[in-house]
Amino acid sequence: MGLRIEIHSVDDTALLLVAGEFDISSTSHLMMVVAATRAPHVRLSLSHVTFMDAAGLTALVRIAHRTESLVLLDPAPCVMRLLELTRMHNHFAYRWTDLAHFTNAALPSVRSEDHHTPAGVAVSQPR
Repeated sequence: MGLRIEIHSVDDTALLLVAGEFDISSTSHLMMVVAATRAPHVRLSLSHVTFMDAAGLTALVRIAHRTESLVLLDPAPCVMRLLELTRMHNHFAYRWTDLAHFTNAALPSVRSEDHHTPAGVAVSQPR
């Protein structure tokens, strides 16, 4: 499974809706997407992340250091479990919210990108 990233931006804030497996095979893609937004403030919606490993955690730390602010929106249980197991949960800001608020007409979609997995591997779409 791969990582799907939907990008929205308003002013100096980028909202990235992340879905799928956030692991060593997809972290460089997310890092490139974050860098391409050039937004000083990043909001990562992680509610549809199905798996995250240490490489995903490292990517979150790098994003936090390279931006003025990083907020994790609606982190999935697997994300919170890893953050708590590694005692990194206190190093991030969180918000639990209804994302419909962020995806209305005031927050136009810029683009959507997929991190593709090797041929023959199915990539499921977020619900």
